[in-house]
Amino acid sequence: MPTSPRSRTPREEGPASAARVRDVQTERIRDAYEKAYAQESAARIEERANADF
Repeated sequence: MPTSPRSRTPREEGPASAARVRDVQTERIRDAYEKAYAQESAARIEERANADF
């Protein structure tokens, strides 16, 4: 009996597909942050960065 195809995770799709999925997720998080904290905008860095808190 053939197995049914399962949905692939962004990690399995490849870097370009994963980036598109993550972009949508990141924008949802930014929108929620802006609303939750009454901000006009939320920063977004498009490259790898280190942060120290």
